[in-house]
This record gives sequence, structure tokens and C-alpha cells, in this order.
Amino acid sequence: APVWRSALPLPSASDHKYSRGHTLVVGGHAMPGATRLASRAARRIGVGMLTVAAPREAHPFYLSDQPGLIVRPMETDRDLAALLEDERITSVLVGSGLSPTAETRALVETAARSGRPVVIDGGGLTAFAGDAHALTHFGRAEIVLTPHEGEFARLFPFLGKEFMPNLKEGA
Repeated sequence: APVWRSALPLPSASDHKYSRGHTLVVGGHAMPGATRLASRAARRIGVGMLTVAAPREAHPFYLSDQPGLIVRPMETDRDLAALLEDERITSVLVGSGLSPTAETRALVETAARSGRPVVIDGGGLTAFAGDAHALTHFGRAEIVLTPHEGEFARLFPFLGKEFMPNLKEGA
């Protein structure tokens, strides 16, 4: 059995959607599939409520196959900050399906400043390419990075091939 298994909360008969946490997944319109997969994963591991924050034109992509999903409009980091004023939101996932832009970086920074546990994935990581040091300034252990090898290499280029000998060029 994994060492951490005892640290995972187990659902009880008295649990309900409000006691199982409310995750906010920040999505985009360019690659909604990644956000949809991340949303499904959060629901499969037991989150009670899930909201996707995304541009309005992407809402049909998110609403098409997940009954019970909440979708809220969000265009900018200011919109995200306004959504995070809702104290019922207990965790945030940002970066899946987002392009690695300055706007995405601002979304990651806004989520990290919220004080909630945050998972940073995909474009949210690549938005910090070569500047992984900036991710450490948030100073919290409740921030989880989920890079694949290529994202890791972009975040930490100074580690070089010795650290990841199997990394293909351009990954």
C-alpha cells in the first residue's frame, strides 16, 4: 500500500456535495479538452462541487457532457479574483488547456494568491518557462506542479540532459 494512503480522506455516509470540497477549474477556449479531462478527474477523486471558469464562447464545450457542472464566465485575472471571493471554493486548478501567455501567468498568480490549495498544470507551468523561481515566491506547500518531461525541461532548463536523459528535443 502507498505510504500516503492513510492521509487520504475517506467519504462517510454523512458526506454530501458541500462537505467534499468545491474545486474551481480555470479553462480556456483554445483547448477545452484538457480542462474537461481535469474536471472529470477532480470529480472522479471525489470533489463535491466543481466549477469551470472560462470565456463564454467555450461554455458549450464544458456543458455538453458533465451533468451538474457549474460554468462561470471568466476572461481576465480580475474576473478570476472576483470568482475566488466565494469562500465556498476550496481548491483551484489552473493551466490545463491554457496557452502559455502573460494572461495565463496572471491567472496562476491570482490563484496562488488566493490562499487555497492550487494545482498548476499545462500552459500554467509553461507560462513560467525558465522562471521556475517565480513559482517559489508564493511560499506555500499547498501548490502542486504537474509537469510532464517537456514542461519540466522548460521550467528548469538549467538542470539539463543529465537530469532527464530520455527527454527528446522539442518536447
